[in-house]
Amino acid sequence: LIDAYNTNRAVLGGRGVEVPFEIPFAETKLVGRIDVDVSDGEFKDAKTKDLTRKYAKRATEKDYANDRQFDAYAAAKWKMTGVEEQKTTAVMAYITTGEGVISEIPTPRGLESHKRTEDLAYRVNQMIEKDVYLPVDKGSMMGWVCSEKFCGVWPARRYDGGVGCPFGER
Repeated sequence: LIDAYNTNRAVLGGRGVEVPFEIPFAETKLVGRIDVDVSDGEFKDAKTKDLTRKYAKRATEKDYANDRQFDAYAAAKWKMTGVEEQKTTAVMAYITTGEGVISEIPTPRGLESHKRTEDLAYRVNQMIEKDVYLPVDKGSMMGWVCSEKFCGVWPARRYDGGVGCPFGER
């Protein structure tokens, strides 16, 4: 992958890397770290994928068109810069049996996406404020979220003295 990157370093060119942000958003705050901040209307996120694994496929635009991380970062940049149209790009670094391959997958976001993300953040925040925690199917792809390592309301991790998540306790 390093050799592939060295053939075109401009693919990850920008004005800043690992740029942290914390902004007021949907009656809460949105916190994140943008991989590559290119401009007020553009950012890139670096991803890797091992194509040598069985059944591995190259990522497509469809894979990132509704990606929550990209939605949130684009909405954050909109709030921070005022630029509605955000050019978001997944920079894919593929591990192959030969030389590594780097390609870009653009998935732009606009005002409709930002408003949808803001609405989702508001609703999730309201659920948290009202202590509404839905059970997680531990056998599902998202089962990892309901664990002591990844859950911020796991009983042993509550620092505010509040009651932890009843689903984690089970």
